[in-house]
Amino acid sequence: MARDADESLPVPKLDVFVGPDWIGEVDLGTPPGKGALQMELSPDGPRIDVYVRGSDGAMPTEQKPCRPCTIAARLVMPYASGTDLPRDCPCCGTPWQGRRVLGQVTAKASGPYHLAQCARCDLILLSPTPSEPVLQNLYVAHKQFTDVAYHGDRAAAANEFYLGRITALLNKVGAAGEPSHILEIGAGLSWISRAAKSFNPNSLTVAQDITSEVVDQCTWVDHYYVGELQATLSEIRQFAPYQVISMTHVIEHLKDPCGVLRTCKSLLDPKGIIFLTAPHRPQGWHRKSPFAVWQNWSYSHVPAHLQYFNTLSMKRCAEKVGLDVILFEAIAEEGQAFEAWLGH
Repeated sequence: MARDADESLPVPKLDVFVGPDWIGEVDLGTPPGKGALQMELSPDGPRIDVYVRGSDGAMPTEQKPCRPCTIAARLVMPYASGTDLPRDCPCCGTPWQGRRVLGQVTAKASGPYHLAQCARCDLILLSPTPSEPVLQNLYVAHKQFTDVAYHGDRAAAANEFYLGRITALLNKVGAAGEPSHILEIGAGLSWISRAAKSFNPNSLTVAQDITSEVVDQCTWVDHYYVGELQATLSEIRQFAPYQVISMTHVIEHLKDPCGVLRTCKSLLDPKGIIFLTAPHRPQGWHRKSPFAVWQNWSYSHVPAHLQYFNTLSMKRCAEKVGLDVILFEAIAEEGQAFEAWLGH
């Protein structure tokens, strides 16, 4: 749309603003789909101002919109800032141009970011990817497990829930009557390992996390490895295959969820199951809901949560790594969280 607005200008680029914020540029010499910022018309979209960038690459001292100066449009994918690149879909690989922006979200120490919806697999993702220092600060530098949700009555309820899940999982894989091998990735307090030991004290439990914060508390874990998954893989692999591999509220934090699932597949027993739980969608949310629904959602953790799966995006991710979706249910907490089982 912006290209048509000023094809005759003798300058190579147009800058695009939403209010005072620069969100991208349109290269007049680039065909659509080859890197140009693309837009789709939407009557409820934000005001888009298009300014001319000088031939020397500098912004004009006095910004004067070119004609037409405003376009009612919703950006398919704006830049989050002048230096951060948009994030392609980590699930199906669709380039950043092929998505619908839901809105901008902010964090105290980084950002801004955008939440966007992939047009192909329906994954909702945060873009751009937070930097490694930001993620290290979130998960290593600060304590994560001091909230009341991890203790007392809520912890007892969580233990009861996960005991029910591990019972169902081991029955499904035919290992309910014998000791099993359980792997928990991004384990934290290792709810599944604790449940597995309650179910059968002779089961072998292995856990991995990037922080050592609660290792000493998890006496129900036989082998707890601290570090990135790839860095601890040789130790983890010595106890494979695993009948159950668990990621409870982990996959939403991963920069490469499909890559981690591929690693899990290599560790999984032929009859085993990968067990996932994660945030799904705000209660009652649909495509035309106002963005405030996301902004006010208790599971909207910026920039910790990098993506939100649904049935379609989970199926696409599983297919990409050669797994099948055995079960996908988004009924917990009135549809705000999902449970998925993946297998060979």
